[in-house]
Amino acid sequence: DERFLQLARLIASECLNPQPLHDLYGDGLTLALFIDLMKLNRASTRKRSQLASWQLRRAVEYIEENSVRNIRLEELASLAGLSQSHFSHAFKASTGIAPHQWQVNARLRRAKQLLLQGDQPLTEIAAETGFADQAHFTRVFRKNFGTTPAHWQKAQLA
Repeated sequence: DERFLQLARLIASECLNPQPLHDLYGDGLTLALFIDLMKLNRASTRKRSQLASWQLRRAVEYIEENSVRNIRLEELASLAGLSQSHFSHAFKASTGIAPHQWQVNARLRRAKQLLLQGDQPLTEIAAETGFADQAHFTRVFRKNFGTTPAHWQKAQLA
């Protein structure tokens, strides 16, 4: 490790210097060397494996088809033939988001389609897309898009 060697050279140079610099300089170099030494033995962080393409496709299709109801993690894990924990971590490693967030996004995509049609009240859209009520729908929509469904709809239809 080049940094480790450079710190060691600086410490050796300071020890051989007939007029050493400030004590804190040597202390700082030594501390930095010890920190680097501890980093050398640290285990690298475990990289999570991703789902196989068939597992991801099957899970995503299932979520899209059943997004209006509450999907249990156990169902998705079973489709992929994995434990719930392994599936959850592998799904996130594959997509960048948790399975639940994928489901929320599917609901929101469907809600946007219905909003663009412009002929249903928000309460019906909320119910049809699997949200508990209009307030829940509005909260989730605002969190994801920064505006309410009504404002988004008006902006799109204008």
